[in-house]
Amino acid sequence: MKEVLIIDLGIGNLYSLKKAIEHLNYKPIFTNDIEKISKSSQIILPGDGAFKYTVGIMKKKKIFDVMKTINFKNTKLLGICLGMQLLLDNSYEFEKCEGLGLISGENIKLNDKGTYDKKLNIPHINWRPIEKHINDERQDKIIKNIDKKDEFYFIHSFMAQPFDQKNLFASYDYGGNKVPAIINKDLIYGFQFHPEKSAEPGLKLLNEFLKL
Repeated sequence: MKEVLIIDLGIGNLYSLKKAIEHLNYKPIFTNDIEKISKSSQIILPGDGAFKYTVGIMKKKKIFDVMKTINFKNTKLLGICLGMQLLLDNSYEFEKCEGLGLISGENIKLNDKGTYDKKLNIPHINWRPIEKHINDERQDKIIKNIDKKDEFYFIHSFMAQPFDQKNLFASYDYGGNKVPAIINKDLIYGFQFHPEKSAEPGLKLLNEFLKL
């Protein structure tokens, strides 16, 4: 059974992710060991809680610096929810805080930009369909088979803003505005939603990532 390394920072409930990985016939390996992380061929970075607090834990455990040394043209990485936001350069949650910088961009509050209605519920907690940003010339194995009716479970107050639109692979509509749902660069993917809590559509996407 092929192993999947899941970075365990000791925060958040990873039970649903564990069961989802096992359901797909992979063996989840939960660890914060930097040597194992550096040698893994596929890594999942889950996230729960505040950006700055999580970065602090990653730096204390030396995971933050190790992640920056990995060649993600050969190693697969999936960031989930806050894990996706950690992939970017920084976040403005409470105060500006440095991210991993693996994908160029920043994280801002969900209603801080564009024509977002200030009355929108924050955090956003709901199931939403997502819109693909690919075409015949720009196909992607993970999301090309998503159905328009498929819905995914979101729970977040901040949103990723990749600076290069080619890194935006899917979005969802909230208050008439497009909110990034999937970002990508090389073998790095970020899911703003929780695939492990998104029933069959989420499992399908998670499985496609693991099959890459």
